Amino acid sequence: MDRYCFDVMAADTDYSDRLHMHSLFAMIQEAAARNAEEHGWGATLMDQKGAAWVILRMSLRMKRRPVLGESVLIETWSRGFRRLYFMRDFLIFDEKNEIIGRATSLWLAVNKDSRRPLRPDYFGDISSACSVDKAVLFEMPPELDPIENRLTTDDSELHRITKYADFSEIDRNMHVNNTRYIAWSMDAANYIELVKYDILSVDINYLCEIRHKEKVDIVFSTEGTDIWVNGIVTHTGKLAFCCRLGSDGDVGGNQ
Repeated sequence: MDRYCFDVMAADTDYSDRLHMHSLFAMIQEAAARNAEEHGWGATLMDQKGAAWVILRMSLRMKRRPVLGESVLIETWSRGFRRLYFMRDFLIFDEKNEIIGRATSLWLAVNKDSRRPLRPDYFGDISSACSVDKAVLFEMPPELDPIENRLTTDDSELHRITKYADFSEIDRNMHVNNTRYIAWSMDAANYIELVKYDILSVDINYLCEIRHKEKVDIVFSTEGTDIWVNGIVTHTGKLAFCCRLGSDGDVGGNQ
């Protein structure tokens, strides 16, 4: 298990000087990328093999969001694989070395051209050698229902905004970076009015890629203090992601 330090800068924070959720996800992703690279199965190896890591699900629980000027330490490790799926966990610490967040994520390794999953034995013994069997939040992040399955009456409960996969949203794998799905979800949550409570928990399922120039309908509704968000690619009708945002920032669990 390795730790990585990130400073909370002005561009990372919202109107209340607290760390944007999508900025926190970017830090988590960077910690994962550095850790994978250091242990021999990061971007260097994946590029050589014509492969890429694709995140499928992530769950995060925060005690609080760090503020401008703080440093955040993120500890991460692989939990190995189950069938085709790779699992990675995270502990998030403040400057006093107190745990303020926990996260669990689920990944696939895919061929860049075919987008088909690669079997874990494709990586030889690397995955086993650098994995730690320690889950800090869930064994696996939950699978979320599409928003229409949660409606109690009809789609009059829904609100909608529109987003576009413009140049600044696209990552090295030529699709919308997964942290942008979080930013879009937070935009939806705060669209009608600024949320009056702090969002401290996120569950998200990534279901299909969003490519350059695609238009995306962001559909959302509230359920108590939970906000449910779906992203739907407009011209195909494909569900790109399901997300739940909530205030239940319980970070209890084993250290």
